[in-house]
Amino acid sequence: MYALAWGAQNLIEPGQARPETIAQSTFTLVVVFFAMATQALIIGQMTTTINRMEASRNAKSAGRQVVDGYLESRDVPRKLRQRIHRFFDFVGSVSDVNAEELLENLPPQLKLQLELYHKRDVYLKNPVFKECRADEVVEIVQRVELLHASEGQYLVQEGHKSPGLYTIIRGSIEVLKGESPAQHGTHLRTRWPGEIFGEASLLGTGQLATASCVAAVMSELMLLRKDAWDDLVRLFPELHSRMERYASDKDRVGEGDAFAKCAQMHRDNADRRCAPSKADPFMV
Repeated sequence: MYALAWGAQNLIEPGQARPETIAQSTFTLVVVFFAMATQALIIGQMTTTINRMEASRNAKSAGRQVVDGYLESRDVPRKLRQRIHRFFDFVGSVSDVNAEELLENLPPQLKLQLELYHKRDVYLKNPVFKECRADEVVEIVQRVELLHASEGQYLVQEGHKSPGLYTIIRGSIEVLKGESPAQHGTHLRTRWPGEIFGEASLLGTGQLATASCVAAVMSELMLLRKDAWDDLVRLFPELHSRMERYASDKDRVGEGDAFAKCAQMHRDNADRRCAPSKADPFMV
């Protein structure tokens, strides 16, 4: 008790009391070592906490920069970029460095707006979909599949049904005639971004492909399968007539002329509905 009282007095008036017994000296050493250990522990914990906060902030900053660079490289509008960043700030999940994986965590509405903007040029070049209203485009985007084809990969084989309607986003597709996939056939033409093929599979005629389509280089495409097309036609019956008109023009005047004719028809249509407007999903 005397040692405890001495220690308290020494804390109140430092230097006024000196240890005179072994107990006082032992108590003094214990208190000093305990104070030093406690101080070291507190400083260590504070340093660790600060380092963790700094690392988390740096990781989020790096993730934000990666996402922002990814969006800027695709010319995504500033307002849409801000909405995406606000979402990540809200959920606090921008800590990875893989932009595509981060963007997969976006809520459906933001993801849809981003997808629409990414593929806007493809839809506006498409001879069938370029006439679509905003609500039609939104439904189409939710049903298409994005796929990649390596060089030499057959997407459509002559004598077989196409799995659906292909739209080329990047790369090029070679059209071959008269040979099996084991051998290259006669080159008919090359398809480029914005062009479509495989439309016969959507019209329910049972027509088999009259030529093979193979990726000339690494290519990115959108695929709209027959069952997804049927869902769209139930929602928007006019899509079927547009596709029939394109297929009919293609058979009658040739594929390139049909593509140009559809584009001209769209330009000449007085009540065309895909011109950019406030309701257009591409103008986000």
